[in-house]
Amino acid sequence: MVISTVAEARPAKVEKLVYLSAFLLPNGKSLLDVALQDSDSLATPNLCVKPDEGVVDLNRDAIADIFYADCEREVVDRARTLLKPNPLAPFATPLALTDGGYGSVRRFYISCAKDRAITPAAQRSMLAAMPCEAVHELHTDHSPFFSQPDRLDDVLVEIARA
Repeated sequence: MVISTVAEARPAKVEKLVYLSAFLLPNGKSLLDVALQDSDSLATPNLCVKPDEGVVDLNRDAIADIFYADCEREVVDRARTLLKPNPLAPFATPLALTDGGYGSVRRFYISCAKDRAITPAAQRSMLAAMPCEAVHELHTDHSPFFSQPDRLDDVLVEIARA
């Protein structure tokens, strides 16, 4: 949501967008619109919406399975300390994207084949609706920056050179 919105606001300042097993949303859709359609996601049933606080969090007992299934226990424990509740508004606010703004920026997608937060089926569905210039697949969980950082680095360098 964030990089799409930035590209819409400042397309001349953004050379490429790279979505890492992320929500690739079309104009007029919110993250919740798409996430709630991903019935196999482990994230959705573990969402803890706190409207009185204006935040969304996750059931902390499920975080390892959702995000870090391929990671060592010490990595999961460290990562758990970094997670914070997110503001609710960005999850529920539809994106406002145009062809002249966001649509003028090159897009790349890195799919994570074992992702349990945004399932491969949901990733394929988003890519069918919002094609990218190239799609790279990693055989990892939602967090390849922890589980396969060297492979992720290789893909990012390849995208940078494209």
